[in-house]
Amino acid sequence: MRGIRVGVILLIAIFTASAHVISGTVNAIIPAGNFWLWITDGGIIASPTIPHSLHGKWPVNLVCSNGPIKIYELIKGPWVCKVEALNLLGAQPKPQVFWNSTIKGLECGERYLLSDVKEMISKGNQTVVMVPLSGSICKRVKVNATINGENMIINITMIPIKPWVKICPASKMIDVVLVWGKAKSVDVIVNGKEILYAKSK
Repeated sequence: MRGIRVGVILLIAIFTASAHVISGTVNAIIPAGNFWLWITDGGIIASPTIPHSLHGKWPVNLVCSNGPIKIYELIKGPWVCKVEALNLLGAQPKPQVFWNSTIKGLECGERYLLSDVKEMISKGNQTVVMVPLSGSICKRVKVNATINGENMIINITMIPIKPWVKICPASKMIDVVLVWGKAKSVDVIVNGKEILYAKSK
């Protein structure tokens, strides 16, 4: 195990990185000192944590390519996930920030009860932001998230599926955007309007 850890660290230090996105499934997870090695369909990812989901997309840097074997380094957050949630209470929930937290067991693109999504947020060492979106069932949702210093900026754009769709039927199914990473303040912007600013005490 020590040999694997040392090898990964040296590879990350020596090779010039290039950015990629790996999509697919994590087939195995191997502990390697301060790292975890994710064995995926597209290559080996070195990460300081285990994956939040076994299926998904991960921004990575290619650090080594030797024939069919490719080794990547996971790019640090923020990470973005969008799910559909059934809001049984009916009232539009407000965006929330969870300091010193993490997400466990969430599958991006899946459907959940809104209460179940909240239960997947637990204690950790990151900042988790949950943004429920009203009227998004008839819109295309695009999310861009960055961390500038210690400030997480989440920019959400909602565009009607068709220009003539002006009114969206009422629905208890809502889109929920979740973003997490290392941050001490959070700024959420939806269609150019700031809807939330929060700062850790």
